Amino acid sequence: MGGLFSKPKMPVQDTSKQEALMAEQQASLDKKEADQQKQLQARRVAQSRGGMQALLSPERTNAEQGLGTTLGPS
Repeated sequence: MGGLFSKPKMPVQDTSKQEALMAEQQASLDKKEADQQKQLQARRVAQSRGGMQALLSPERTNAEQGLGTTLGPS
């Protein structure tokens, strides 16, 4: 009869699985963010260096003429 008048107690939950899952998700997000930062930095470096286009390079003899009309043997 003691169970009729006492308050029910909440079961103790094991949070270790949730903590491990959250830690794994956080690590994944950190890695993804680091990859995005690397890509952004690479894009910035590429834009800042610039340089001449390969088709307009002064090393080519006829740079303004472009490639030509066909790609294969005529």
